[in-house]
Amino acid sequence: MEETLDDIILKSFKDCISALTTKYGSNLSDWKWGDVHRMILKHPLGSVKILDRIFGFNSDEFKVGGSDHTVCAYSGLIVDFGPSERHILNTANWDESLTVIPTGESGIPASEFYLSQIRTYTENGFYKDAFSDEAVRKAAKYTLRLVPGR
Repeated sequence: MEETLDDIILKSFKDCISALTTKYGSNLSDWKWGDVHRMILKHPLGSVKILDRIFGFNSDEFKVGGSDHTVCAYSGLIVDFGPSERHILNTANWDESLTVIPTGESGIPASEFYLSQIRTYTENGFYKDAFSDEAVRKAAKYTLRLVPGR
């Protein structure tokens, strides 16, 4: 018997549902997109498992929504790319603007700020931005003073 395109599509659909049922159970309302759609931020040195275990280069794994075709544009079942940061800018009052960076404010694994914002990012949260001189001074945790000639 010759297979038609419809036969192939139907068989593929049935195979897919069977595999998902085996993995996630027969109650479809228990199936959650985030159970298969996950994000891990990976540092280049994190591909060496022992280095990742020692230094914590890679992030934990997080359940995420979205897809290639949504506002929350994460691509791939294990996310391989997505927005590098999110901003809500309030032009009426810049100090009321919001931002979040998935990797945190530092790309240096030894920094306390490395991967410090990923949980907030994956939970669609934000941090307040400081724009005015007064707001920046108030929010500053550290000050770097550069003195010429030293």
